[in-house]
Amino acid sequence: MAESKRKNFFWLQLVTRKQIDSALADERPSRLRSQRFRRLLVVALGLMIIAYGVSEVLLGRNKLQSYVEGLLLITSIISYFVLRRSIRLLADAPTELLDERMVAIRDRAYTTAYWCLSVVAGIFVGILLGNDFSLARSQGLTMVICFSLIVGALPAMVLAWTLPSEPGLTDS
Repeated sequence: MAESKRKNFFWLQLVTRKQIDSALADERPSRLRSQRFRRLLVVALGLMIIAYGVSEVLLGRNKLQSYVEGLLLITSIISYFVLRRSIRLLADAPTELLDERMVAIRDRAYTTAYWCLSVVAGIFVGILLGNDFSLARSQGLTMVICFSLIVGALPAMVLAWTLPSEPGLTDS
């Protein structure tokens, strides 16, 4: 029987086999992989997403608000990619490229992330109920963008929060 061709790009996860292999094989010590740094990054990313959502209400629709919103969106996306790198792309790695232990760690993080996501969804529904489902178009768009950022980043955030520092790093 012919062996199936190895996939090199995983469309759903937006990663390549080479990216995952090099991230998992990297043995150089890095401050990115200390628990303290990852937790600070998680808190910063969460605060940026919240600030993005609140900026619509606090600043209204004006030029300053658009600059603040753009800056927060760009820094949130950059922070997310740094966070992904700090957890060695584990949240985005396809199962076939991980060993059983890593799959279990990733799957446990996804379970926790979806529990957290149900709380976040409840908050968003509460906001909608509090406004009688009548939001301005810009407020609705801001809520959709915030929710999308949270959905995409939450598994990586949970992994970053729960993974211990790698050997050779201290959290001092």
